[in-house]
Amino acid sequence: MLNRADFVRVFIVIFSFIGIHINNPKVNFDKVNSRLSNNNKKIIILKADDLTGNISPQFSRYINFVQHQGIASGLGLITSSLLSASDSSISRLKAIARSDQFEIWFHGWYHQVGRTGRLYDGNEPVPLYDHEFRGSSLQLQILFLKWGLETTKRILGTDIHTFGSPGNAFDQDTPKALEKFPSLKVWLYGPRDTIQTNLFVLPRYWDIYLEPRVGDVINPEEFKNRWELYSNKYEAIVLQLHPNMYDNEDWTRLETIVQFLKSQPDVIFMTPYAYYLYKQSQKVEQLLNFATNFELFQNYPNPFNLSTTIEFSIPKRVNVKLVIYDISGRVVRTLIDGKELEPGLYRTEWDGRSDYGEYVASGVYLYQLQAGDFISSKKMILTK
Repeated sequence: MLNRADFVRVFIVIFSFIGIHINNPKVNFDKVNSRLSNNNKKIIILKADDLTGNISPQFSRYINFVQHQGIASGLGLITSSLLSASDSSISRLKAIARSDQFEIWFHGWYHQVGRTGRLYDGNEPVPLYDHEFRGSSLQLQILFLKWGLETTKRILGTDIHTFGSPGNAFDQDTPKALEKFPSLKVWLYGPRDTIQTNLFVLPRYWDIYLEPRVGDVINPEEFKNRWELYSNKYEAIVLQLHPNMYDNEDWTRLETIVQFLKSQPDVIFMTPYAYYLYKQSQKVEQLLNFATNFELFQNYPNPFNLSTTIEFSIPKRVNVKLVIYDISGRVVRTLIDGKELEPGLYRTEWDGRSDYGEYVASGVYLYQLQAGDFISSKKMILTK
């Protein structure tokens, strides 16, 4: 739980982090503070897939292109490729990982897409399915993530905060695997409604894109037309690229499109994790404004199937009790039991377990805040 002082510290730290991006002339974020406060702002997140440990000439060209344009991009790393990378390539990747213009994100261990076979974990063969994160067992998905994150940390010395599955394919087990790794915060092209996840999802929009087919950059005029028609629907737009597949015509088209986006007065290029931090800072700022009242907020996500967050504010020191009930009024879980708390905003999580440590059934539940004479209850839905 965070009290008011904690929230203030988080607020300052997050904006300080974003300040690193917006004040760095390499990223070309001039006057970004006022632009971020503009309701018409558009965030562009470039999702460049299939970076390897030995950086290919085409991907090297893309990295140079981003640096020259003064924009930002996420780079999807096939993490097992680090094991065979040259020293010179590793040195360059380390420099890229430290740069404000780039974020290296997890794009699979082997980048298994559309193939079957067997993977040898030690001496035991493990069956592979059509994708690393669709059709593979939960245990195998966890293993791929563990290997990828640990290898990247060991070789590049950087933590990964963003996930994007090979082929953008996933299944019901993927959120369960992802929750085992707290450093992961963002899911590129993740589920919109069908599967619940605690990660910050940046969805795919099919009306604005760079590639109508993998490896083919859209005609710039068609992109501009789509931008005029659809861009006002979204604050953040993730554009997928495959630089390893581009020919000279694709590069020319890409440069024209980037120049067009840079010419738009409210467009800002950001990496996925930087955008996540920006959205979290907005939320903290909003919560700070509520600390003058007793209030119980709606849990999120809701409905949920893994865990959910409950937040409340109290304007003075009082004894607080926060209890979860089933629909018949029986106590399921006591999250805060008559503890005296200072004025501020508080956050706690419920993991779907009872006071006895058992997972409860799907259904409607009530959570009730009692703070002095103030009592408030809200409904939430647990799905499995």
